[in-house]
Amino acid sequence: MTLVETLVVLAIVAQLAGIPMIYVKSYQEEMAAREFLALFEKRLKGEQSLAITGGVETSVVFGARRVHFSNAEVLELPDCVTLVEAPGVISFKAASGNYSALKKVVLYNRKKDELVTYQFQMGSGRFVKKIG
Repeated sequence: MTLVETLVVLAIVAQLAGIPMIYVKSYQEEMAAREFLALFEKRLKGEQSLAITGGVETSVVFGARRVHFSNAEVLELPDCVTLVEAPGVISFKAASGNYSALKKVVLYNRKKDELVTYQFQMGSGRFVKKIG
């Protein structure tokens, strides 16, 4: 009888220990999405700044699951982030940092069920982030 009771207690403890793992995985996915979006925005602004201050044309190339920057950095899209719309290549002109195509980049964050749009604004010359 003692062996059966011990096995039952161990099974219950194992199940209780496994419950937080579900929340940890969900939290890790959410943090991966946040980190990606923050790094993407930072690197996008960095590419534009490099074009202005360095006097060289810079570009950002969008793949299915990766974003390539002109300084050879690559950002992998986490599983919970999907590239919905992107121009293929964003090229910032040397010295001015302008992006003349005015196309937008739209990412879908599945964890928060939201679309994150980066749109170039002609007057300010910056990308504006809209969450909807």
